[in-house]
Amino acid sequence: LDSAEGTIPKQSAPRSKKDSAASGSRHLRQALIAYFQILEVGELLGVSREDCDEAVRLFKRFADLTPNVHKGNVETLATAALVMALRNAGRPRDLDDFRDACDMSPKDILQGIK
Repeated sequence: LDSAEGTIPKQSAPRSKKDSAASGSRHLRQALIAYFQILEVGELLGVSREDCDEAVRLFKRFADLTPNVHKGNVETLATAALVMALRNAGRPRDLDDFRDACDMSPKDILQGIK
């Protein structure tokens, strides 16, 4: 049927166990990279453990909404999650502080927030 008459959505083939395992290990790897990025930057900036934990939760939500997060973007999203966690807690920090702590430009951090 054409689009004017409506279409029946095609069902995708079931994911194999191998595909599921690869996806799961990729998400785990990304979560670990983000976790250590958040802890490292948080420690350099004197951020509380509670705020770092909230940043990890935010990163997981970001990553779930962005299925194809590339390795280089994991650090950016993790840093953006830390920025947002601090803002949400009412303790915002200047983006230049993050630039100094993680060698990431404020522009890149803002891009990660968007």
